[in-house]
Amino acid sequence: LLCFNSFFVVNEYEQAIVLQFGKPVGNSKTDAGLYFKIPFIQNIIKFDKRILEWDGAATEIPTKGMKDKSINSLSVQRDKQETTNIFIDTFARWKITDPLKFYTRVNNERSAQSRLDGIIDGKIRDKIAPKYINDVVKNSDEIMREALQAVSNELINLDIGIEVLGIEIKRVTFNDQIMPQVFDRM
Repeated sequence: LLCFNSFFVVNEYEQAIVLQFGKPVGNSKTDAGLYFKIPFIQNIIKFDKRILEWDGAATEIPTKGMKDKSINSLSVQRDKQETTNIFIDTFARWKITDPLKFYTRVNNERSAQSRLDGIIDGKIRDKIAPKYINDVVKNSDEIMREALQAVSNELINLDIGIEVLGIEIKRVTFNDQIMPQVFDRM
């Protein structure tokens, strides 16, 4: 029993930290292998090393509305302040880069998902709100790159051991009040 509790295995898809009386000791174990621990005094917490998924709820974001394509309406377009709310459904891929910082600052994946909800949704809202709907649809890749850069900068400032690898739009839809106007325009 003593020998069995003296060793632990870290698989290639895992990373681990060693806790002694609830406090992290030593470096995190990010390489696969067999490791030693002091039985009954130290315990192990493992985190996923693979790429994880963040799937945000569809959020309603105000935009500048539809850009009118007609030439004589360009001056009218600048004068009117039409706002149109759209629903943006996004997802992101992220990973734990530093398990020790991750454990001490976030603690678990559920808390990390919650933290990412606020960060990613806020940055996407900041990047989409000042744009026309036409530009959001046409330049979605560029907007998501800008949002990813803003999220990455925020995570570097927070220093919580997480890296977001990519953000993508799953779906863009209009709210129910706008849908008849869109069909009339089409």
